[in-house]
Amino acid sequence: MGVDNGVSVEQAASSKNVDEDDRSLLEQRLSALFHESPCTFSGSTLEATSPVFSYLLRTYCGITEGFLRSGQEEVVRRILRRESVLALFPTGWGKSLCYQLPMLVHRLLNAFDKMKASGDCTQTEGKVATPRDNRQRFAVVVSPLLALISDQLSSIRRQDAVCAASISSMTGRDAEQKIFMSLANPSGNDIDILLVSPEAFVTKQRLRTVLKETFDRIAFVCIDEAHCISSWSHDFRPTYLYLQKSLEDLHRQAQQHQRQRPQYGASNGDRAVMSAPPILALTATASASVIREVTQLLRIEHVVNRMTPRSNISLEAARLPSVATGGLGQDRTKEMRSQLLSAVRTF
Repeated sequence: MGVDNGVSVEQAASSKNVDEDDRSLLEQRLSALFHESPCTFSGSTLEATSPVFSYLLRTYCGITEGFLRSGQEEVVRRILRRESVLALFPTGWGKSLCYQLPMLVHRLLNAFDKMKASGDCTQTEGKVATPRDNRQRFAVVVSPLLALISDQLSSIRRQDAVCAASISSMTGRDAEQKIFMSLANPSGNDIDILLVSPEAFVTKQRLRTVLKETFDRIAFVCIDEAHCISSWSHDFRPTYLYLQKSLEDLHRQAQQHQRQRPQYGASNGDRAVMSAPPILALTATASASVIREVTQLLRIEHVVNRMTPRSNISLEAARLPSVATGGLGQDRTKEMRSQLLSAVRTF
């Protein structure tokens, strides 16, 4: 893939730049993502993808075409700029890339920092190594279904671009303890994405303690299937209603924890106040009223909507006599039952 002046991103990753910061072109472009204005395309399904994202997709994510779908790049850029965003994408659009790509950017920049710290500013391979480091940021992804958590975890591990772990009611005590130690251990952290159930995020005290102590390293909080906040939480998953308040409580506790640290003394009195991480809300199902409720509850300003009308789906209501009376009602009921069974067999 070519970039400016005929220099490929692969070559940029392995060459020593001549500017005063001694950064490769790849590192410059990754760093710029945190400051550049988000792209706002609204055209084709496969929109023009920035060269740096095309490189990441091909090299680390196994997407040989190197294209993002409409809206994905804008969402990723907004999250890197620490802007909360609600993304409405159809099923199969690649919503999980919206939280995997930002963490890959963090991982690669961390790799460059380690290379410079060790005095090695060159790279012999086109694919930059991604070592684990305790200062590496991580994302917390809240997902409502255990099967969905399992599927996402398996998918991330297959790609091997970033490292993921999960905590839910299915996580054993020993595995859970290893995850907590990995997140909190000052000698190193090998988790980029932590997938959790809403109940674990809100009620598991050990997890909340670790998140409080590592709050400044949380890159963002992703709420997958965000429509659950509106359509499920009141009756089926009430924990979803407490996600925002739970995050605010964590933020307040983390600020108190920061002030109590020994290094937070007079010399650090002018330290910037710890900000809350942005929220990425993802869904493939949301009406206008659901969008309003989700954005209000999560205090989200930006919405990226790529949902289109489903012309192949329609609703029809028919007033029929009781089946018990026979006649037209009974015949129509049998016809509808036959159509329904036929459709089920098709899928």
